[in-house]
Amino acid sequence: MDRTPSGLLVSVRSASEGVVAVLGGASVVDLKEPLRGPLGRADAAVWRETRRAVPAAIPMSVALGEIADWNDRIDLAEIKRSLYNINYIKIGFARTGSDWRTRWREVRKAVSAGRRWVAAIYVDHERAESPHPDEIVAEAIALDECVGVLFDTWAKGVRDGTAIDISWKPTIDAIRSSGRFIALAGGLDDRAIGGLASLRPDLFAVRGAACRGGDRIREIELDRVVKLARASRIALDNDDERTRFKRVVL
Repeated sequence: MDRTPSGLLVSVRSASEGVVAVLGGASVVDLKEPLRGPLGRADAAVWRETRRAVPAAIPMSVALGEIADWNDRIDLAEIKRSLYNINYIKIGFARTGSDWRTRWREVRKAVSAGRRWVAAIYVDHERAESPHPDEIVAEAIALDECVGVLFDTWAKGVRDGTAIDISWKPTIDAIRSSGRFIALAGGLDDRAIGGLASLRPDLFAVRGAACRGGDRIREIELDRVVKLARASRIALDNDDERTRFKRVVL
């Protein structure tokens, strides 16, 4: 049984960015392509290149895009080959209908049995046309292969009251009680990370704040990652219970 480290998750789009994220203090390196959406799927070749570049001791996750985008043109064989030594997989539920549970089950079965999944909840679920967060939480808690829950925003750069905040504490507490780990994302910067410390997540997840000029499409910068990693450590150390690691099956 391994443990999920607490701290900072940095989403990268290349092997070189993965190295910068590790040097800056990232606890988890996540792969996605921001030009393809909030959970945009990077090319499988990029997964392999980044896994080779990132130390084996650093957990890695990959985003598979949205369930609504999955079709017969996706090269499942290539995806399955490229998931070697990838610790977590996540997929979004934007623009899905009432059959999203069935479709998610089909994707999990097609990608590979036994993989560790992270359920992605869009805080702005109405804008994303995603299932209600309570429905996703209930499904995630019922699935042994789902080991964590990510709170994110579908619309990037929008500040209209739909970001994660203290009002989500009951939902987060319920997830924590189930033994799943919790990652908070959605346009977080060092100030936002400090403000969310009382929610006691396992991970703070960032992309834009780590990039040059705060633009999630541009390259990650070392000094920005260092600043965010420091903010994450301070936020998590402020809670006595965050001095330990949450045990999860990897």
